[in-house]
Amino acid sequence: MTHSSVASRVTRAASRPTIAVQLRGNPPRTAMLIGEVYLEALASGIITQDEIDWLTTHQASFNRDEEAKALKIGRLLDEGAIQIGCRLLGKPSTSVSNTGSGAG
Repeated sequence: MTHSSVASRVTRAASRPTIAVQLRGNPPRTAMLIGEVYLEALASGIITQDEIDWLTTHQASFNRDEEAKALKIGRLLDEGAIQIGCRLLGKPSTSVSNTGSGAG
């Protein structure tokens, strides 16, 4: 690999646009990576509209692996394995049992 091709790859990778996102109580990040979007969607079963917007906006700059993850996210959406929605941040609440009988 020549020095110029390495330099062009580094320049292309450094020029990828970024947006700020917050994933599950973590501090806000300045870069969204498709691997993080993929894993978060898989773990939570939810992908946010902002993440979908980011994917569609930046799909032209994806490399082969990133493109494969984007296609997999699309298939999971089609199958209903993940849903479009919002993730609630914070600790999961404990279930509340209904101890009342409902009568007076």
